[in-house]
Amino acid sequence: MRSDDNDSNDILDDAQLLAKESMQRHEFLELEQTEPRFRDTTYGLLRGSGQLVESWERWWNTNVAARMRGLLTRPIGP
Repeated sequence: MRSDDNDSNDILDDAQLLAKESMQRHEFLELEQTEPRFRDTTYGLLRGSGQLVESWERWWNTNVAARMRGLLTRPIGP
């Protein structure tokens, strides 16, 4: 994960943060479709390529920032 990802969320306005979250969510879901899906049902552990995991980390951090602002109300899952 790039260290500037979390900091960059703080400087975005609400519309920019929502656009970033949507783009990263779309990117993650596309990557997830190309790889076999193996999730540990007990802990919800994501397993996959480094690219998939990094994509999820970027999206998750942005998703959390948007939810903390009260901008997202949809379920977290796909």
